[in-house]
Amino acid sequence: MSTNVTKENLQEFATKLHAKNKTIFATKAQVGSPLVASTAAGMTDTDKIYVYTGSETGYTAGNWYYYNGSSWASGGVYNSEAVETDTTLSVSGMAADAKAVGDEFAKDLWGVPLAVREAIYTLLNSAAYATTGLTDEIAVVENWAEEVYSLTLSADTLSLTGSTPQALIATVVPATSSITWSSSDDDIATVVSGVVTGVSNGTCVITATAGALSATCNVTVSGFATLSSISAVYTQSGTVYDTDSLDDLKADLVVTATYSDTSTATVPSANYTLSGTLTVGTSTITVAYSGKTTTFNVTVTKGALYPLYNGTHTFNNSIVTITNHKHIKLETTAQISNNSAGMINLSNILVNTSTLTTNADSAVNNRSTLFTIPSGKTVVLSAKNVVVDSDTFFVQSGTQGEVAINLRKANASTSALTAISIKQSSGDQSATTAINTATDIGCAFMYINRMNANKTVEFDLELTVDDELWI
Repeated sequence: MSTNVTKENLQEFATKLHAKNKTIFATKAQVGSPLVASTAAGMTDTDKIYVYTGSETGYTAGNWYYYNGSSWASGGVYNSEAVETDTTLSVSGMAADAKAVGDEFAKDLWGVPLAVREAIYTLLNSAAYATTGLTDEIAVVENWAEEVYSLTLSADTLSLTGSTPQALIATVVPATSSITWSSSDDDIATVVSGVVTGVSNGTCVITATAGALSATCNVTVSGFATLSSISAVYTQSGTVYDTDSLDDLKADLVVTATYSDTSTATVPSANYTLSGTLTVGTSTITVAYSGKTTTFNVTVTKGALYPLYNGTHTFNNSIVTITNHKHIKLETTAQISNNSAGMINLSNILVNTSTLTTNADSAVNNRSTLFTIPSGKTVVLSAKNVVVDSDTFFVQSGTQGEVAINLRKANASTSALTAISIKQSSGDQSATTAINTATDIGCAFMYINRMNANKTVEFDLELTVDDELWI
């Protein structure tokens, strides 16, 4: 607002108050000519102006009084002895009481702070409406004018069909006030500058806020296609073990949603959940999405007694990634010349952690028991589905490089129960060992010997004991 407060500004303020159903205490038409009272008790009509002629304490003879809502207040000296004909304080020929209620509007406005009323009175009665010396009054009126006094919406309720938008119109006083719009649920309907758009069936509340005031509209959205059912097609591409996670099944699962308008859509794997138990044989798994369920069957194989924990590990110029609890992918980031730089202890991921470690040869000797293989068993350690990049290994001192895996006995120097070696173009590897006496296994170890940089070796690691899968 300009610092040049004009008469028109003040009239606009009064209009704003009126728009909020503010009651003008008295108007020119209501008041009429002032009455005369010789006692305070005689001033009984609070809609009138009284000229006091008595002598009671707190009242001054010759002053005119108006009721301010709680008590009778003096408006100053009444200048005429002929109260019904005095026009010295009149406006447009109205009687003096017109002046008592303001030059252009009521002298007392319900709900307007006293400081604001006094500032308005001062400005109205000044010769010019922004003259020197009235700065404080102008500031008071400007601050008052910036407040929001009224906020209404064009509708209390809206019914939307589908995504066809409808507009809400907000009426705010003052009209220049900023309005903020919000929806109680953007998944049902959104609102931008008063334009409400349905998103899905349901109800929500649209709120317009200006200053300390707010107005609401209840919105009902209908007409969107609703979810009728879901279906699941599971195409099993590999062995599923009873130790696998249900989420591992999502890679081979397609879930389709069917809607009331017969349209369909594939449901992203992150949006549905699976429940059930993987038990050896045929397991029925339940799919749930948005209140609908369906099932599918999966063939489950007995999993490893000691499954490898899935995860990716980086160390010693190599990256080891384990998936499907048995598949090992080894990638080198720099050349590895000897086993001391590339010994990886697999023991931890055979038991209860996802952390791989590396150790010097001496650190893995004399380890406590990881598991015990009973007497009379046949043990087969295998690397299956071996894939080796060309020129992966190099020869050093006449020896071909390799990735070697062995099981070491517990509490026994470097003694190995069994071992396998993957070399250039060697293909799948296995080693069979007969156990004549119960044998404690202390660790599983993988050596990387003489492997070139940026090369890859992949294989499935398995250990069977009398055809029962242990690793």
